[in-house]
Amino acid sequence: MPRGRPDEYTPEVGKRICEGIAEGKSMVEVCEPADMPARSTVYLWMQKHPDFSDNLARAREASAYAFEDDQHRYRSELETTREMVRVHALREASYITDRLQRIRAPRTHSETNKHEHTGQDGKPLTVVVEIPKDVSSSPTDVGG
Repeated sequence: MPRGRPDEYTPEVGKRICEGIAEGKSMVEVCEPADMPARSTVYLWMQKHPDFSDNLARAREASAYAFEDDQHRYRSELETTREMVRVHALREASYITDRLQRIRAPRTHSETNKHEHTGQDGKPLTVVVEIPKDVSSSPTDVGG
């Protein structure tokens, strides 16, 4: 039986890594047990195994929802807690999980939304500028 950390990729180990990340664990936490690969090995696997890399990216996005659960729990406790030290700790934890959501799933959990506009049938937009005919061609002093 081989001893030490695994260094050969297997779908089973890849699945365990992705499950841990989806639960909101960091890569450090996932790779901490002795039967899990070192982080550097996981990063190599991401380069060598596109399916694993894609699954890991989806797991990172899914972890944002685990952080939502944490935030809900923090906010619920904030409503009943009167101890100031605990209030500050819960606010900080809520801030950190909010930040982690934005990092791990920027498309669904960021403050900035990207909107793309297209014309009819997905073609580029056509910009039409209409200038009224009664506007004189000389500049007008509007300042005073």
